[in-house]
Amino acid sequence: MTWLDLPFRSGMSSKSDLRGAIEAGVPVGVVAGLLTTSAMVMVIPRYLDRGGKVFVDSGAFGAFLSGEDMDWREIMSRYQTLANMTDHPENLYVVAPDKVGDQAGTMAVLEAWAPKVRALVDEGCQVIVPIQAGSLPGQEMIERAAALLGTRKFIVGVPSNRAAMSIEECRTLRHAAFHILGRVQADEEQIERIYALREGNPCAQINADANWLRSRMDTVRKGTEAERELRSAAALARALPPVLLIDHPRVEAVRRALEEDEDWGAKPAPRRNDQLELVLAA
Repeated sequence: MTWLDLPFRSGMSSKSDLRGAIEAGVPVGVVAGLLTTSAMVMVIPRYLDRGGKVFVDSGAFGAFLSGEDMDWREIMSRYQTLANMTDHPENLYVVAPDKVGDQAGTMAVLEAWAPKVRALVDEGCQVIVPIQAGSLPGQEMIERAAALLGTRKFIVGVPSNRAAMSIEECRTLRHAAFHILGRVQADEEQIERIYALREGNPCAQINADANWLRSRMDTVRKGTEAERELRSAAALARALPPVLLIDHPRVEAVRRALEEDEDWGAKPAPRRNDQLELVLAA
């Protein structure tokens, strides 16, 4: 049993940030609509092929906050491009079409795109289907999604920010794999959420993602400035290789910060006298 099987470091859509994260060898999170063509056809597929794990968010949460409409045709096309360009689609995690905070809207858009979503599943991609909280029980939403897709080989997405699913409802869910959307750090609520999922699904895989870059922006900024100064001093001493062989200083700053960050997705100290500890120790 593990705390989180894969804690994705999201916020890595830009060229330098993505390269730094890949060089650090961590599970990477990006937003589909922000990826360059090079990232989709070369950088990310090559990382997937050598065993790297990549979580590709649809951007639906950002659209929810801004009130913008989603271009699902474009997003699904980008997912398909990534799947086509890698020999290991099982390392690619993508979020199926949904509508944040809207059960009926989520089921409607999932139904509209069900053939394309099922195709990604059949190709071996790890498809995350968000199960929005609402009037229907979460488990019924899972069953309806399975009926629409004609398979249970998907990951249940559990909302944890706006329109979050309650801890009580998490205890009722039964599935083989879960992905907690938008939260990694082990605050009290997250601890309860993961315990609730583990209690009913002791053998399930549980992943999560959150924007690592936003939470570490000051560290990355200072690291970039320090790396730029170091290179300037080395250049004056003629101790650097040709400029064309040098990545942007931010690449090194992101890589170093990721490698030094031991708290991201780390399991908290065990709680004493808790019956769930018996489950977690099984």
